[in-house]
Amino acid sequence: MSRRLSLSIDVKLSWQVLGVGPNRRFKLSAVLTQKLGQNARAIADLKRALELQAHSSRAWADLGLAYFESNQLNEAIYSFGKAIRLEPKNTSWHEYLGKCYLLKKTYPTAIRELTEAIRYDSQNPNAWENRGNTYYAMKRYDDAIKDYSQAIKLAPHLGRMYGSRANAYEKSGKTELAAKDRKQATVAGADWADASR
Repeated sequence: MSRRLSLSIDVKLSWQVLGVGPNRRFKLSAVLTQKLGQNARAIADLKRALELQAHSSRAWADLGLAYFESNQLNEAIYSFGKAIRLEPKNTSWHEYLGKCYLLKKTYPTAIRELTEAIRYDSQNPNAWENRGNTYYAMKRYDDAIKDYSQAIKLAPHLGRMYGSRANAYEKSGKTELAAKDRKQATVAGADWADASR
């Protein structure tokens, strides 16, 4: 018996012994393959999981995340939209849908989805930051500064938020405030690199 066949049999028996059903198996397989950078296989596994659980908002969102990670934004938008129709108040899915629209440069729709994410969870610094990123992309720097400021209040330890606000200050001609935020970005953490936008 080949090593690969033996491993396959062992894995199948392990799933049965653990009492893991087919839906959960596909999801676990998708997580493992995605971590290994095999997004196409992860997407295929998640689609199989959806065949078994088509009314699961989590299953649709997992598929949306896999598509997002693969930069298949139209498919991600469709999947997150299905997840939201099944569970309209899930802030994370509105946030990811907003990020998809931001990457597609469909800014008004991104603002709408990120505003929904904030409405359902106003304590989510990432939603504020992503809406700020959208305003920044729209050259609405004052609005971006307001959202970055709120994100900083919620997560003052994240340097990237200071860096983003510094860029918005710079574009608004507020160079002293930009310099202050760049310094704070460096102090706050290594998650921000001093790169001009």
